[in-house]
Amino acid sequence: MQQSSPSGRRLLFVGDSITDAFRRPEEANESYRMGNGFAFMVVASLRDRYAPLDWVFENRGVAGETLKMIERRWESDLGTEPLHWLSCLIGVNEVIRRHWEEPERSEPPEFEERYRRMLEAARARHPDLQLILAEPFLVRAGIVTPEWRDWLRPYQAAVHRLAEGLGAVFLPLQSVFDAACEIAPAEYWAFDGIHPTPPGFRRIARCWLDRVEPVLIERGHLPTPSAG
Repeated sequence: MQQSSPSGRRLLFVGDSITDAFRRPEEANESYRMGNGFAFMVVASLRDRYAPLDWVFENRGVAGETLKMIERRWESDLGTEPLHWLSCLIGVNEVIRRHWEEPERSEPPEFEERYRRMLEAARARHPDLQLILAEPFLVRAGIVTPEWRDWLRPYQAAVHRLAEGLGAVFLPLQSVFDAACEIAPAEYWAFDGIHPTPPGFRRIARCWLDRVEPVLIERGHLPTPSAG
């Protein structure tokens, strides 16, 4: 039995390579536009479970980008059409660029303030906007060392504070991957410690759906799914 769904919702994914996942924005097929990572898995699950779902899903992740780089295209990424949900996974490239001594990164206090300013600007532009803030993560594989994990912690804490302060849905991805690493080696989930494998992407998508889907239903943005 088909269900009607609330209409006119738009959800935007923003981030770096983990969100990008080799997306092909020029393609007509949404499957290619979403990339081959967690955004694809989330959209596939929602469209299947709530068919026919007339939402607009967009992926604006760009590999290698830091918060400063994302800020430069922030307004164009947000667009002019009404935006209802914004899902962000940002932060790991601040650590990667610190390791390689590359520019365009932010220290944690600047990162937090810049991120807050961007999110507040997004809400000012789209008053009905709801936020989903994912925690950046690393696992001990590839070139990732305990020092990298230490460098990342202040950024993780900043994202957590922003989520609490802005009333966003928070995705605790570091704990998701730490728990996964109790089951299988770190490289099973993220082959180089940074970029997820298929089961790693699946863990992100599961966390996203577990945390966000109930909120979408509670706020009337999705119908309550029928049994079966």
